Amino acid sequence: MLLCGELALVRNVNAAVAAGLTVTTGEVYDDNIFFDNTQKRDFITYVIPTFTFYYAPGSQRVPDLSARLSPEAQLFAQHGSLSNFGKNTAFDVNYIYRFSPNVELNVTDTLRRGSDTKIAFSSGGVDTPFLIPTTPTMFPAAGTFVPVPFMQSITALVSSGSSVSNQLVLNGAYRIAPNFTVTGLYANSISDLSTNGTEIDHTVGARFIYNWRQEHNLHAGYAATFGSDGKIIHQFDFGDDYFSSYRLLNIKLDPTLTIAGAGGVSFNQVGNGPGVTGNGRIALIKLWPTAVFGISASRELTTGLGLSNAGNSTDFGASFNIRFTQRLMAGLGTDYNLFDSKDLDLKVFRAGAGVEYWPLGWISTTLKYSYRW
Repeated sequence: MLLCGELALVRNVNAAVAAGLTVTTGEVYDDNIFFDNTQKRDFITYVIPTFTFYYAPGSQRVPDLSARLSPEAQLFAQHGSLSNFGKNTAFDVNYIYRFSPNVELNVTDTLRRGSDTKIAFSSGGVDTPFLIPTTPTMFPAAGTFVPVPFMQSITALVSSGSSVSNQLVLNGAYRIAPNFTVTGLYANSISDLSTNGTEIDHTVGARFIYNWRQEHNLHAGYAATFGSDGKIIHQFDFGDDYFSSYRLLNIKLDPTLTIAGAGGVSFNQVGNGPGVTGNGRIALIKLWPTAVFGISASRELTTGLGLSNAGNSTDFGASFNIRFTQRLMAGLGTDYNLFDSKDLDLKVFRAGAGVEYWPLGWISTTLKYSYRW
C-alpha cells in the first residue's frame, strides 16, 4: 500500500525555462525486501524529492529539454541498519534538436542506482508496469522521458547486491521525401553489478520507413550490438505499423487503433550462446477519449545482467490506463519475461494496479499494489 503526497514548487525563470521541486512521501509494506529466499518483511517510509528542469525555445509550449533527478530516502521500521538516503537514485534527461523541418536529433540518458533492497516502489525503476508499448517506427516525443529496455529495467531486481546502470541513446531522423524517412540509432548501455561485474554494450543501427497510403509504415532495419568480452550480435528485421501515420515530429494514431509487427533474424557472431535465432515484435495500442490500452510480445537475442553469454529474451506485456475525472485516474499492468542463456535461465513476472486522486491542485494521494515473482 502506498500513500503519496506531492508538493510542487515551480519558478518560471522566463518564458522558455521552468524549474521545479516535487516531494513524494509514502508508506510501503514489502513482504520480501531483498527479493530472495530469505523473504524478509518490513514497513518502509520513503521520501523522494524530484528536481525537474524544462527548456522550450521562443513561444514553443512543448519543451525541447527535459531533465529530472530523484534521490530517495528509505526508513525501515524493523531493519534500521538498511535506512539510507541516495542509495536509490534516478536521473533522466531528454533533448530534441531540430536542425530543419526534415531533420531531427533526440538524445536521451537514463541513470539508475539501486541498493541491496528491492522495494516494489522506488525511484530506481522497480515499479508497477503501467507503460504503453511502443512500435518500431515511433520516434521519442518532446517533453517525455524514454523508458529503458526491459532487460535493463529489471537489472536491479534480479541481481543481488547494489547496482548502477546507465543508458545513453541518440536517435536521428531524416525525412528524405514526404513519405520516406530514415532513422539512425546509437546506444551505450552500462551495467555495474556488485556481484556480476561491469558490462558495457554499444549498439548502432538504422531503419528505413515508407509511409504507404497513410495507413502503413513499412519498415526495415539493421542493428549491431558490441558487448563485453567481444560479443557481437547482428539483428535484421522488417515489418509494418498499421493505422499509425508516421510524422517526423510526432506520432498520429488514425483513427484510434495501431497494430504493429516486425520479424527478422539475429546472428551471434562472437561468444557462447545461440548462433542464429528468429526475432520479432507485435504490439496493439487502442485509444479511447479517456483511456488507453496496450499489449505487446517480443523476442530478441540480447545481452545484459552482467552475463558473459548472449541469450534469447521473450517478453509479454499489457497495460491499461484510464482517467475517470480530472482528479481521479487509475491503471493496471503486467509483464512476463523469459531469458535463456548458457549462464542463466530466468523467468520474471510482474503485475500491479494503482489509483491516484488529486484532492487539491498541488497534492495527490496514490494507492498501489505490486506483485513480483
